[in-house]
Amino acid sequence: ERWGLLSTPGTTRDLGRLNRARGEQYVAQGDYPAATRALLLAVESLPGDPVLHFNLGRLLSQSGRTNEAIQHYRACLQLTPEDPEALNNLAYMLLERGEYAEAEGYLRTAIRVAPSFPHAHFNLGRVLFETGRDSEGMNQFQQAANLDPSYAEWFAEFQLGG
Repeated sequence: ERWGLLSTPGTTRDLGRLNRARGEQYVAQGDYPAATRALLLAVESLPGDPVLHFNLGRLLSQSGRTNEAIQHYRACLQLTPEDPEALNNLAYMLLERGEYAEAEGYLRTAIRVAPSFPHAHFNLGRVLFETGRDSEGMNQFQQAANLDPSYAEWFAEFQLGG
């Protein structure tokens, strides 16, 4: 009897899990608007789930809902402060808005916790270039290219001014 009470469907937590599962299913099907709606419902029931906040950040970003995406990446980072992907994604959004100092801080943290994460090096290179620190930026671009060969071609073209 006692176990039945613990697994009784219909609790807020169960509803959150159900909506999270639906959201993940919609993502797998490519229905991103439905996924966003389901995950927004899920996070109401499971506000302490960093993966939900991260996935919402990504979905909201893709649909141009930048302010909401930033809020969810920040919520993710409150729960998991050293998540390099969340740090990088939040920094990228801030970089795109011209908020270079804050973006740089998040990227430096991402690189500190995950030194082999090429996207963070690349985005830090962009921040450094935008703020007039071209030499440091080139070093970060080179680091990204060393870590991920897909950046090497871009880096070579960039050096040639193309």
